[in-house]
Amino acid sequence: MNEYLIRLALVIKTSHSKFVENLTSIIVYVIYSLNLEEKEAKIENLSNDVERISGLEFTQKEIIQVVNESPSYIYQTRNGRLILTEEGNKRIHTEKNKEFENIINTYIKEFDVSKAPEDVRKLIYEFLYSNIETNIEALLNVIKGFDGSVELFQLERLNNEERKIINDFIDWDNEQKNEMLYEIVSFAVDYCRLTVKKDKANFATFLKGKTFYLDTNIIFRMMGLNNVQRKETTLRFINKCKEAKIKLRITTFTKTETLNSIKYHVDQVKRIMRGYKGNGKALGDLYDKSSYEDGFLTAYLEWSKENGISGRYDDFYNDLKIKFYETINEIETEDAGKITIEAELLSDYMDFKERRITKENAEYDIKNLMYVDKKRKYKSDVIGWNVGEYFISADHKLIRWADNKFNKENPIVVLPSVWYSIILKLLGRANDDIKAFSEFIKIRYVQDKPTENIQYLT
Repeated sequence: MNEYLIRLALVIKTSHSKFVENLTSIIVYVIYSLNLEEKEAKIENLSNDVERISGLEFTQKEIIQVVNESPSYIYQTRNGRLILTEEGNKRIHTEKNKEFENIINTYIKEFDVSKAPEDVRKLIYEFLYSNIETNIEALLNVIKGFDGSVELFQLERLNNEERKIINDFIDWDNEQKNEMLYEIVSFAVDYCRLTVKKDKANFATFLKGKTFYLDTNIIFRMMGLNNVQRKETTLRFINKCKEAKIKLRITTFTKTETLNSIKYHVDQVKRIMRGYKGNGKALGDLYDKSSYEDGFLTAYLEWSKENGISGRYDDFYNDLKIKFYETINEIETEDAGKITIEAELLSDYMDFKERRITKENAEYDIKNLMYVDKKRKYKSDVIGWNVGEYFISADHKLIRWADNKFNKENPIVVLPSVWYSIILKLLGRANDDIKAFSEFIKIRYVQDKPTENIQYLT
């Protein structure tokens, strides 16, 4: 991963409105970088320098146009040499490199991290590189209809201590850190705005006519069955979708899957509790130290404490059903009809999931994808900007499988973080939005642990 992406995200302020303004920022940064290399910036070489330093390709005509339209930032001598004016140099916020370094140093001190400071910095930067690259690739897949699977941050090679360092850093309630983290990762949107060229004059059209079908794991997050922070994060995303006039739906498959999953998890809680002899607090302490998260178990312990009762599992189940219907009160349920799945496709998906998913739940996933694909095919244009239907899921493996095996034109399943970054850029943001966006890019240091009965909670 070229480190220029994170440097570029830190030191320039790209615009979310005009291609020319964004390209101006890139050219200013490239001229500045050439100065640091003690090289001259020449108009005839600038397109090559831009591609070498930024990784973006522009025509010579585009470069010349921007240079000619930016006299307050770029001065061109008679022999074609380009020099940054005082205003041009002010566009480069080099102090942000040091600011972010200071933020990481403060985090290390406040959290008394045992690893060497340089190792912590390297770990966090690598995670951020990965998130920028992941968001860029996912956005370009969505925008261009490009066929390709997004490689995710390689969690399997991190130990629990390293995963905890990343989660604690993102959880850390520090406004300066949240603001800078947002700028770095959401830079992917500006990057893609440049990459998809100028004929898309209004990036806001990207939201027009969109319908998001929510996966069961998104519904569970809305219900608060992971933790309060994830509930707040997901509800902010949902509210932003409503603000953008994006239609929110669930299919009848998702509705059935969610209700069946609630019943399954309540039965699991009942089994665990009946085999445990300690009190609620002791169980809670035991759970906190366990190697996975089970939001239903936590929800049951909290429910029992609030109501002063225990062992009333039917009542707990009914309360969760009520909460489910309250959660989807303003989300329309679409009748997806009957869909038949080929045995080979089902087996392939279950193998990809390493058989850590039931046949029933695997069928729900595939049927949802087939339904969304069918909805898309009713339209004449089913790739690129005009695609209207997406399945929103936090299931990384489902996304990778769908990209590799199911859809060959435009990704059907998209992480909420990808869309949230776009919406925030277009509709503006408050501090709460930035914190929520930060939460979306988080990895959980337990989320890849194999456990069949928490498949919806990661």
